[in-house]
Amino acid sequence: MDKSQDFLSFIDDFGKKYDEELRRLPYPINVIDELHINENGHSRILAQLFCYVNEKGEYEILQSLVNYIVSCNKGESSFSRIRVNKPKITQEKERIDLWVRDKDYAIIFENKIFNAVDQDAQIARYIKTTRNYGYKDENIFVVYLSPKGEEPDPQTWGNLKNSFDDRYYNLSFRDNILPWLKEQVLPTVRLKDYHLQSAIQQYVDYLEGLFSLRNIQKTMNMNLEELVKNHLKLNSQKEEQCWEVLTNFLNTMGNMAQVASKLKEECFDRISKKEINTTREELRKELLSVFNDEDIIEDNSNSEYLLVVSINKYLYEKEKVEVVVGVDQGELYCQVQYADKKERSKKLRETKLAKNLKDKKILETEGDDGVWKWCGKPNDIENLKGVLNCFKETVIECVKFIKQNKV
Repeated sequence: MDKSQDFLSFIDDFGKKYDEELRRLPYPINVIDELHINENGHSRILAQLFCYVNEKGEYEILQSLVNYIVSCNKGESSFSRIRVNKPKITQEKERIDLWVRDKDYAIIFENKIFNAVDQDAQIARYIKTTRNYGYKDENIFVVYLSPKGEEPDPQTWGNLKNSFDDRYYNLSFRDNILPWLKEQVLPTVRLKDYHLQSAIQQYVDYLEGLFSLRNIQKTMNMNLEELVKNHLKLNSQKEEQCWEVLTNFLNTMGNMAQVASKLKEECFDRISKKEINTTREELRKELLSVFNDEDIIEDNSNSEYLLVVSINKYLYEKEKVEVVVGVDQGELYCQVQYADKKERSKKLRETKLAKNLKDKKILETEGDDGVWKWCGKPNDIENLKGVLNCFKETVIECVKFIKQNKV
């Protein structure tokens, strides 16, 4: 058997052993595991934790995280200036994953738990957005939520990295958030807040599973390590030889993983494009039951737009509005905006329509040109249908609401 056949045979043996060990574990149900949440889901969980207020009116968990960051820097950190008072905590507002704005400071949380690619000048743009809300640079802080301490791509800072060195912290989910939740937050939760306690326990367990740190997995991991040792004959070799063998083995695995990953991405792209097009046609049929065919416009002038529903018969402040069904960098969204491009400088977010759509939780984010909801970015087969269903339901609910509540 040549080396390539031997390698592939071992991968098959390892997979069988892994499945065998998995079956021996106690029943590992975790609600968050089953929901297959994306980065936005993690941001929502953290936002809810930050919003917790104790009986004294203190944002105890958010202040605890700030104190934790300061302690990680042995007290020598500009974060020590932060005093949590009455923060406004938002998720996905102005495209910022998690945003904390208080009287004297603002914190930008950029969530990369699944190693999403840093977009062009992404952090720099969020800093500029925060400036537009009246915050000076010395009162703007950036927290990069990494899986295991990975640093952001330098380009994402634009030319602002050096000026934010003392107001930036890389907060690892594995090495920071997980121990902080287990050792500092969970022990302080009051008995009567059993829903909060349960939520944190589930999230802790989820993160431990994500990073293979669950106690119930220790025996499993040891058995799998023994399988690798036996296959590579590590027990009969000196440490220097073991190092060389493992290095070569990992290089081979890495090369194979790169090729397989590329093929998997291409496969998923084909599947997601097909499913998105199917969803678009389903939307057309659904919307035809609400509006006439002439109100549903295919807009090919913008590559983002999948469909535009022009609300010709229903005017707001004497202007026509439209529902835009689109996809931006793989993430699906539904947006309500003025149909006339010249009128988009008018702030639709200040109209009764925008307020009602947000109050009803149909849409949730606002900008100068409209109000919208990000419905998620499909990143695997398991969450593709869920994202598309959420997307479809949001669009239909939005259009029906506009028709039923014309102003």
